[in-house]
Amino acid sequence: MQFVGDGIGMPAADLGSVLDPAQLNRIESVHRGFLYQHLYATACLLTMADSGAGTLISERDEDIELLLATRRLYLQVKTRGHALQWGDVKGAVESFAAIRAEHDAGRRAEEPVLVIVTNAEPGPGLAAKTADPHWPQDVHIHWPAGPGAVTGLPPAWTDLAEAMRWCVAAADRIPFASLASQTLVAKLAAHVQHLATGASGHRVSADELPTLCEQFVEQLQTFPVVPTPWFPHRNEPQPESEHRVRLLVGLAGSGKSTWAGRAAAHCFGTVVYFDIADLPAASVPASLARELAAHLLSTPERPVAGALLPGGSGLEILGAVNLRLETKELVTVVLDNVHRLAYADIRAVLDTASRLRFVLLAQPWGDQGLIEAHLGRPAESLWGWGRDTIAAVFASAGCPVDHPTAQRVLDLTGGLPLFVANAAQLTRDAYGSDARAFCTALQERLHISPTAQELLIGDTFARLGEPARTTAAVLALAEVPLTRSEADALGAAAGTASPTVRARALRELVACGLAQFFANGRVKLHDAARPVAGEYADALPSDRLDSVRQALAARLLESFEEDRDIRRFGRWLRLLVVLGQVDVLVDIAGDEHFREVGVPDELQEILAAVAVDEEQTTAHRFLASSALATWSNHQGDAEDFATHVDRMRLLATTGELDTWARITLALRLVLEAGSKGDSQALQLAHQEALLLAASPQVDRIVQYTYATGLYALGRYEKAGEEALSAAEAYYHHLGLTVENVVGMATAQLRAMVAVGDTWQDDCKHLADCLGLYVRTCRQRSQGYGLAALHAMKFYGLSAAWRSMVTIGQDAADDLVEVGNLTGALKLIDESLLPLTNHYALVDEVIGLRSQRAVIIAWLGDPDAALAQLDVLQQYGLTAEQSLDIRSQRRLVEAIAGGEVRLGDM
Repeated sequence: MQFVGDGIGMPAADLGSVLDPAQLNRIESVHRGFLYQHLYATACLLTMADSGAGTLISERDEDIELLLATRRLYLQVKTRGHALQWGDVKGAVESFAAIRAEHDAGRRAEEPVLVIVTNAEPGPGLAAKTADPHWPQDVHIHWPAGPGAVTGLPPAWTDLAEAMRWCVAAADRIPFASLASQTLVAKLAAHVQHLATGASGHRVSADELPTLCEQFVEQLQTFPVVPTPWFPHRNEPQPESEHRVRLLVGLAGSGKSTWAGRAAAHCFGTVVYFDIADLPAASVPASLARELAAHLLSTPERPVAGALLPGGSGLEILGAVNLRLETKELVTVVLDNVHRLAYADIRAVLDTASRLRFVLLAQPWGDQGLIEAHLGRPAESLWGWGRDTIAAVFASAGCPVDHPTAQRVLDLTGGLPLFVANAAQLTRDAYGSDARAFCTALQERLHISPTAQELLIGDTFARLGEPARTTAAVLALAEVPLTRSEADALGAAAGTASPTVRARALRELVACGLAQFFANGRVKLHDAARPVAGEYADALPSDRLDSVRQALAARLLESFEEDRDIRRFGRWLRLLVVLGQVDVLVDIAGDEHFREVGVPDELQEILAAVAVDEEQTTAHRFLASSALATWSNHQGDAEDFATHVDRMRLLATTGELDTWARITLALRLVLEAGSKGDSQALQLAHQEALLLAASPQVDRIVQYTYATGLYALGRYEKAGEEALSAAEAYYHHLGLTVENVVGMATAQLRAMVAVGDTWQDDCKHLADCLGLYVRTCRQRSQGYGLAALHAMKFYGLSAAWRSMVTIGQDAADDLVEVGNLTGALKLIDESLLPLTNHYALVDEVIGLRSQRAVIIAWLGDPDAALAQLDVLQQYGLTAEQSLDIRSQRRLVEAIAGGEVRLGDM
């Protein structure tokens, strides 16, 4: 709205086309006066709560009347283009005598007061009259620079522009108004003018103002819809807490809002949701106050806005709502997206609304540490969905996944609900429901359809500084957690300027939630950020990218030699492929840890290509074939195993292989004979291997392999004797006896055997012998003492974690058979399952958990056991796994029905 005119500070109009300029001037002056009067009445409406007025009357005995508790103000509005004279106010002062008489006679209540509101300063003559002691004490002149006539009245203004500015500012302070302030002022001015015509008896009461001001106190926000079915997060925070203020932090897509919606249904008291995402910081307190007022204070009989009409800042209005809350009522406010507010703004809201409890939902942000320091505790987190939930989500989308693929999805998405659901949808719609194909495309960044996490994480990534993006790329290339020194070295290889810059970059990544520090001091990129950071890694200059990969490979190999971490070993193997170091890959293909890491498909493909490549050396082809044969044998693929052994036999005829290669071939022939059930061939192969053996070390390996062949033939007693004999030879070699291993702590045992370069391989071979002995005893239903537990110890010493899990299952069965169910469950829960999680031995988990379900049934909870088996059946299972679970289900049902007792097993 814009007012034009002249006389009281407004610009002169263009009078060129007017026939009677004098008449136009008179008309404009009249309307300016009326508009000034109506704006002043509007100002009185906007400040009724401040002045204490209950009613405003327009154009009856005076221009404006305000009815207060003990006084009645009669306001006459005078606008002049010159100093105010006695003649301008004489009529009003004299006629006020009649009004005064009505009050004196008791026909009107309250004390009467006349206020002349004017834009002009009193002239000398009028000023002298007002200073005279005989001037009526109930008559006041109110002008812009004057002393102020009556407390609570709006000021007088010099012109219409000033009047409009003041009214708009006053309208800004009306809480919960749905109209723009300028629009509200125009509406009220028009309403005052309408009252002057006699409408509504010339009056408006304070109770009518909420409707007149269009104050909107309906609740605008509700909790986001909780999806059905609902899947909980891993280690999900509880809905209730003893703390008045909680801070829950997670990346976009982690499901914070839906968690809050779910939690609200389980919280005591009233829970109000308020999302500040699209609000400027200054608007948050008042908007929150509106939501609280609508939800907690407003009733159909008395809308709360009328009680809150006094203007004020957003925090003042929030404070007013806070004071009106019943202290005995428990009210929790869920504030979403608080990362958009500065620490000071969050504190102001928390301190003002002191009677409320708060749950603050946020993405990681710079002020998070300040809030955590204020609360005296770290933020709570949502860790996303686990593999079981991922399997259920993909199954519901018609895309069943096996356990290893569920782990891949977890690694690629961080388990964040939005990202997992989006991945399942893309798998169904763009990859023919083949989750492995989707994971491969995403991992190699060959996918076409953008994912939700690329869009959300990419937005955060784009706001990072260049050093932080480079550091994220380095962490993405590493995949495994890095020490600070490793991260610094790789950052230097990537070209980041200095240690200070690299440290600052790490802090920036941690602050925005894209990187995580662990208790052991290592740092890792958040799984959900890896695909986005990987895109940036691909864009690094080729020399820098190669430098980082070379440095990473060196660090991984160095650390593996120290701690035998198979996760790092697996990452190193895949780096060898990227770096083109196939010769190194082939040279170590026979390493014991190849099988322990669960060799990726791409490594098997490369070695298969080397095995048949006639341009490769005979030694390399032989080593590749030997590794492939080992894997095939462990997987029970006799046909594939025979193919690789035949190639090894053919390569041996060239005469180019050394003695160790010939011994290796002899050992493979022993295994082949056993798998084929050929006893005579087994004996011949064994004799040939013994003839080639040139040391006690080889003798022990030959004896173990011979025992394995016998086991394959079904000669379990003889196989057990040979395995136990080989184990005894290893005990002797390591300077141990069975008796002194019993009850010995692992650290003490390690100190005894950690001598020389081969002690870890010797420990693994000893464990292999014990494990084979256990299997032969189980086939014959004979006891084997502590052999399985000892095998676990030695597998642990050699970092052969996969084998440790396998033999650990035998040990758990042993404990079940002797009735130690609690010990069996403890072994699985505290040793074996943590191993599979820590070293990503995902293909071992299904069998472990089905075994665990049976133990739970024996402990008296068959319903929980069946529920666990139901969860496992959500996965895409192999034929062997399906058979195992069906067998375990039948056993659990038999336990539940009392058809089988523990002593019968």
